[in-house]
Amino acid sequence: MNTAETLPAPFDLAAVMANLQNEQFLHVPVALLQVKGGFNHRRYFDEAALNDLAEDIRRNRIAQPLVIRPNEDKTVFYIIAGERRYRAAQIAGLTNVPCIVRLVSEAEAYAISVSENAQREDVSAAEQAVIAHRAVGLSDGDREEACRLLGWSRKKLNARLLLLHCDKSVLSAVAERKISIGHAELLAGLPKELQAQTLPSLIDKGVTVAQLKEHLGRYAYRIDSAAFDTADCAKCQHNSAQGNDLFGESIGDGRCLNQSCFNEKTAQWIEAKKAEAADEYGVVYLDTEKPADQRVYLVRDGLKGVGREQYATCQSCARYGALMLTEKGREGELETGVCF
Repeated sequence: MNTAETLPAPFDLAAVMANLQNEQFLHVPVALLQVKGGFNHRRYFDEAALNDLAEDIRRNRIAQPLVIRPNEDKTVFYIIAGERRYRAAQIAGLTNVPCIVRLVSEAEAYAISVSENAQREDVSAAEQAVIAHRAVGLSDGDREEACRLLGWSRKKLNARLLLLHCDKSVLSAVAERKISIGHAELLAGLPKELQAQTLPSLIDKGVTVAQLKEHLGRYAYRIDSAAFDTADCAKCQHNSAQGNDLFGESIGDGRCLNQSCFNEKTAQWIEAKKAEAADEYGVVYLDTEKPADQRVYLVRDGLKGVGREQYATCQSCARYGALMLTEKGREGELETGVCF
């Protein structure tokens, strides 16, 4: 059946716009509908699923009307909710589609869109992360209010917000079903540049969630092994504890997934300890600064001893001091009585 044959025609845009009412039901020409840039939270529409929906629309028409509002100069209607149905209607070749008009402000329309998309089962976790972020913004930072707007639990809201630590490429891969939410949850603790570098290999090699979890478990540093003060690590996004209770996949509590940060803080701590040691020992080198063939451990007595007089002389030499270790697990340890 040709849908257009059953619809009232013609569509007098000027007359319709002049007499619009809130909650009014209209059959609107597809040509008069627009998606406002940056408004919708959906970024990925599965082509096969859209074609299936288009075929269903050809047979049964659109069951649920789109939600629309007039644009500022009343020349077209912006879609508040129903972009997927709109796209499928275009594929199906429909001339007009059923719509409900909402005479609401931009902010109100945005809230409706956020709420409507949050309830859809086909919205990916990545898209839900964007929805969660915007819902919190609409609620002026009040997460409880955001939960009410979305109809979500606090745990789900927090879990989706935590996914925003993922690089955009990772979120896109989740939305496009190239990787699962489990992959994204595990990657979220890594620095974004490392996520982006890792992603192509995950996809190309078909790395499973379990394999990624095992790899990251070996890669991550235990925070309780750190030489430096870890007070700031408690709330760090690279601390695996952040997602342990929220995500379905985690490598467990107390792991640092940012090796470069961990190593940098360790290096800073070692440098500070080295400066302290220099006050007592004069010259202090790190084991990475002086290879083994450039240092001698002095002994005063015995077969290898240099003797009491020479030993005393060496202690006042500018090349006599201490060696500070940097190897993992022994950071900051000192070996004294060293001639460089």
